[in-house]
Amino acid sequence: METLRFSYFLDPYVTAFPDSMQDGMLYRLTYAENLTRLSFYVTFPHLVSAADVFALEQTLQTALEIETVRIAPKYDPALCSVDYFPDLLQFLKREQPVVNGFFDGAEVQLSEAT
Repeated sequence: METLRFSYFLDPYVTAFPDSMQDGMLYRLTYAENLTRLSFYVTFPHLVSAADVFALEQTLQTALEIETVRIAPKYDPALCSVDYFPDLLQFLKREQPVVNGFFDGAEVQLSEAT
């Protein structure tokens, strides 16, 4: 699939697209054979909050009348930031509930590339 602007692709289904996701580029789309799950793979030039991603997923689930919609954001590694850790944790908790509580009280540090 060629890349295309994510917001243009979803324009017929979403009336209020989050500003933080306007410049995302859709590079892959997958779906379950029984059409109960749809996944969008999107590159962003900046970090997008987990809250914005989750809200758009909910909007799409309702608009498309589908059981599960997932948006998988992809970022340039240079955007890695300790400040984004809470969002990463939200993504992880959603996909792997066993993580819930595991990182409570954890401290995150970034030292050079580690």
